[in-house]
Amino acid sequence: MNVREGDRLSEGDVLLRFDIEEQQAELERARAEFDLASAVYERNQTLFKIDAISLAEYEEARANKRIAESEVKLLETRIGFGSIRAPHNLVVLSRYVERGNAVSNNEPLFRVADLNRLVVRLGIPERDVVALEEGQQTEMNIDAFPDQPG
Repeated sequence: MNVREGDRLSEGDVLLRFDIEEQQAELERARAEFDLASAVYERNQTLFKIDAISLAEYEEARANKRIAESEVKLLETRIGFGSIRAPHNLVVLSRYVERGNAVSNNEPLFRVADLNRLVVRLGIPERDVVALEEGQQTEMNIDAFPDQPG
């Protein structure tokens, strides 16, 4: 857990890293299985060319290599989801999890805001709306930043 409420983040900063040691071990096993399947396939390819094995044995070796390769890609993708990064510059408004917490799918982890794209909803009485003009400028003070004039 790399951030607290109020932290400003830049694009690509890591907010949180999941424990992915188990997935990394599974990836290493899958890579070893891929290496073995590749070696068997190459050997069977040579044997098939000289008619020493059947077409079925050759195709089985080829399929096993493709299965092992897809398992490696799947685990690499899952490991890629082991970190949550800021998609752009933002501020952490709330943090809903603590270090060591278990989380489930679709559970909110943070509440963030892009302060470069704020929307202000003004409560203007109807009687004053008629006096407004498009492009008219005004000053605004934000309670969270009392020393910064808007």
